[in-house]
Amino acid sequence: MICLSARSKIVPNGVKITITLSQNSTNPVDVFSFDADQQSFNGLVPVWFLSASNLANAVSNQITWIDTSAGQGTNRFYATGDAQIDDDQDGLADAHEMFMHKTSHNFFDTDFDSISDYWEVHNMGFNPMDASDGWAGSDNDGLRNAAELWFGTDINNPDSDGDGILDN
Repeated sequence: MICLSARSKIVPNGVKITITLSQNSTNPVDVFSFDADQQSFNGLVPVWFLSASNLANAVSNQITWIDTSAGQGTNRFYATGDAQIDDDQDGLADAHEMFMHKTSHNFFDTDFDSISDYWEVHNMGFNPMDASDGWAGSDNDGLRNAAELWFGTDINNPDSDGDGILDN
């Protein structure tokens, strides 16, 4: 799905966004935004936020949405992405990988630590861009975190099955 154009118009309750897509697709669309005025940058890379999720476009190739969080005078930038396409099948939509997580939509495991990008994004303390967390052992049982996930043991419990013997 390709966004051909997007128009914005200030309305009383926010900013009305009209997105025109290249084809009649029934896949939902996610909208991402970042505010240039709010210093939402990580170095030189803009930090994008999910502003709207799963907007339906079942009838035409246009989607209209009102961003009620955008105030007048806000320099807000928008990007769209298909909410369902996941080329690497890691559980994260490609658009989320590109805009929010900065992970690769071509690799199931961007940092090659044997832990999926999805798992690292959704578990506190893990970074899908840093392989060292896969090689570390969080619970001091002698197993690396990646091995614990592979074996199905708990990375935060050195004795996952409670039998008195460490997981390793």
